[in-house]
Amino acid sequence: MIKENTNFNTLNLSNIAIISSTIEDVNYRLTNLIQRTGKQNLIITFNLDFYRNTEIYPEFKTICESADFIFPDGVGITKLLKLKHRINVKRITGNDLFTILLEKADEFHLNLALVGSTAETLEKLCDKIHLNYPGTNICAALSPPINFEKHPDYNIKIIEKLNESKPDILFLALGSPRQELWLAENMEKIGAKINMGVGAAFEYFSGTKRRAPLIMQKIGLEWLWRLLNEPGRLFKRYLIQDMPFFIKQVMILYLNNNK
Repeated sequence: MIKENTNFNTLNLSNIAIISSTIEDVNYRLTNLIQRTGKQNLIITFNLDFYRNTEIYPEFKTICESADFIFPDGVGITKLLKLKHRINVKRITGNDLFTILLEKADEFHLNLALVGSTAETLEKLCDKIHLNYPGTNICAALSPPINFEKHPDYNIKIIEKLNESKPDILFLALGSPRQELWLAENMEKIGAKINMGVGAAFEYFSGTKRRAPLIMQKIGLEWLWRLLNEPGRLFKRYLIQDMPFFIKQVMILYLNNNK
């Protein structure tokens, strides 16, 4: 029998501890984290592509194994966790966490740093945050050039600017695994309490991209919406890379469950 899991606990997937919880409990625990933490915390929203990349990039897998909080973002991951642990796991998406943390920044008057995406998107994003979360202080909004981290002088400048701005929360939109690799290497130099790669959350929140209709999100077809809207960028990733990887993992788990 498949049971509904409502506790804030972790489920193992290839030595990666993925949190299973409700959005309400996540909200509560992030509040405690902001108020009490004295360290830099890395949050990862773990989807099927992340899982595939852990098999390609050993350094990325190490980061995922040691991250402070990993949430299941995507129907592929929740289905694999359900198959392995026989528990219904709720998706906690990057967009969910982005909104929760904006609410916390507003409530506690926190400093917020935004890095990545285009200057146009950042401008719209900052305007919307100021309008909807007036208690938030955007201490830095940086749109560095592509692959800036490969240029030591420019990379140092970004780190210095962020360090000087003293963020409590740092959002990085570089795409994965770049954003997680960069945060793992540099977040202690910057000092933000909460550090998270956000993928396309800047675009969705600012309105430069439209997120899938709610019904598609609820039935696990948000990936299809994204594919139909960005086929040139996502066809290879979703259908050529992630889908065969998903089928392989299902077969492995099925065989293990029937030994």
